[in-house]
Amino acid sequence: MNQELEYVRNRTIYAVRSGSYMYGLNHDDSDEDSLGVFVDTPKRTLGFAPYQTIKNPSSDETYKTLHDYAKHLANGSSFWVETLFAPDACIIVQHPAFDCFIRHRNAFLTQALITKSLGFIEAMTRLKLSDDTPNIHKQLSHAVRVGYMIQRWLDTGVFDVQVLEHRDELMDIKFARSSIHLAHDKAKNMHESIDAQLHKCGLPEDIGNELLNELVTEATFAYWTHMGEM
Repeated sequence: MNQELEYVRNRTIYAVRSGSYMYGLNHDDSDEDSLGVFVDTPKRTLGFAPYQTIKNPSSDETYKTLHDYAKHLANGSSFWVETLFAPDACIIVQHPAFDCFIRHRNAFLTQALITKSLGFIEAMTRLKLSDDTPNIHKQLSHAVRVGYMIQRWLDTGVFDVQVLEHRDELMDIKFARSSIHLAHDKAKNMHESIDAQLHKCGLPEDIGNELLNELVTEATFAYWTHMGEM
C-alpha cells in the first residue's frame, strides 16, 4: 500500500483538503482529510486492471483516477463536485493538466447534483433519532450544510461550499449543543423546499457525454505529454 500511495501521489493532478477544512467548519481537533485525482500511465489506463480508488489506511487520504473522478462528477456526487469549488487555501495540488476541469466546473452544476444532494439529505433524515445512532449529530449537520449550499445556489446562482453565515448553527448541531429533532426537521424542510424547485430551475440534467469526454481526454493527454509518455 505504501508503494501504491507513493505512486499515485507522484501522479496527482489535483488534491484538496476536504471535510471540515474545506467547509470552514474545522476546529482544534479536526481531522485533516484530503481528496486527490491522479492520471495513471497509458499502459495501466488502457490495460485490463487500472487503479480506481487508493486510500491511505492510516489517514483520511483518498485518491481516484481521473476517469473515476469524472464519473462521480457527472453523476452529481456533491462530495466530489465540491472539490472543484474548494477555497484556494485548501488546494494542495493543481497541475496545469487539470485546469480544463476548473475552467468548466460550472458545467457540473446540474439537476443531477441536486438530485444526489436530495438523496443524501433524505437518507440522513431517515436515521434513527437517538444519541445512540453513530455520528447522528455529525450526519445531520452535514445534511443541513448541504441543504443551505444547494438552496443558496438556487436562490443566487452562486455555488459556494462554505456557508459561514450558518457556522454557529452547524457547529451546535454537530456537537450536540442543539436538538437533533430540530436539526432533523430543518433538514426535512430543506429537502421538501429544494425538491419543489428541482424541475423549475432550468438547469441541464447532466453535463453530457461530449463535454465530459473532452475534459477527460484533454487532461489525460496533457499530463501524458508533460510526463513524456506520449
